[in-house]
Amino acid sequence: MSLPKAKESSEYLDLLSGSVDEKSQIREYISKYPKGVFVDIGGGGGEVLSAMMAEMDRLKKENIEYDQSLIALDSSKGALQAIFERFPDLKDRNNLRAIHSDAVHTTLKECSVDGINVSDVLHEIGSYAQGRASIKQFIREANRILKSGGVLVFRDPEGLDI
Repeated sequence: MSLPKAKESSEYLDLLSGSVDEKSQIREYISKYPKGVFVDIGGGGGEVLSAMMAEMDRLKKENIEYDQSLIALDSSKGALQAIFERFPDLKDRNNLRAIHSDAVHTTLKECSVDGINVSDVLHEIGSYAQGRASIKQFIREANRILKSGGVLVFRDPEGLDI
């Protein structure tokens, strides 16, 4: 099966929507940061964001102390728009921001997030940019934006040789 060329195409996003449980393993860390800020990098399909938001909602209902926020970061404006088309209930959430930025040089402040989820993205960073150097730069960028004790959860079935 060949992938559609446009990253934001409906076909492409549908193809990536499988295995949401596997792709959103960061959910187990969300409960550890009651006031946490979490970033889903390259999550243009929205399924993982929706799952992360559902976990945040569940925690908030159980405990008033939970006040978390989520950032969708993607280099494709179309993919970010598709999130809200596919999951309209996320549109008016005051604890969700969409940021158009690449993963290697984000616009996020140093030590500003508690958790980063990266699923099916690292091989893209390597293939669309400068290979290993870009992946290493992404790891440096993730370290820059993570708070002390923060967590980076990544999954990439393509396999990486860094």
